[in-house]
Amino acid sequence: MPVDLNARYSNAWSEVNTRLGLRQNAISVYATLMSFVVAGMGLKGPTGASIASLIAFLVPVLSLLFALLVFMHDRIIGNLCTFIKECEVLGNTGTTPLPNYLTDPKWSKHDNRIRKWHHVVCAGLVVVFNVLAFFAANAARPDLFAWNSVIMWAQFGLAILAVVIVLLTMRPST
Repeated sequence: MPVDLNARYSNAWSEVNTRLGLRQNAISVYATLMSFVVAGMGLKGPTGASIASLIAFLVPVLSLLFALLVFMHDRIIGNLCTFIKECEVLGNTGTTPLPNYLTDPKWSKHDNRIRKWHHVVCAGLVVVFNVLAFFAANAARPDLFAWNSVIMWAQFGLAILAVVIVLLTMRPST
């Protein structure tokens, strides 16, 4: 049974909205998880080391996973929006052209600007939480965070990679 253009267009928008929700949930989970780490920096474990400073070693890894989730959702959303743009052009065959949300700069210019700021905020979250985690881990285990430490450079490299991946989502995918 063939599927008409309206159904395809509607289903693509439904998938875009689902992906937007999933991406926002990933941001909320990341911010909540990292907030618990920051809030727990004063808690002491049985050995006297800060519990959060031990968890802070995982923050760059979690940041990288978060960045990859944001990147994946953004690329899928971009692909769906390209499909929707084609549907808008194909479905606009009447004598009076209908407004197109994604292809008309009148409608899309503002949203694209907001989207870029959204990714800057995500990158800012990654930077702030990694800096806080780095200082917590450094305070708890300064022996592991000397300038010649592989662990310190691995933490730093993963954090930078996470920021770069989040900022890459600002690039147009179409």
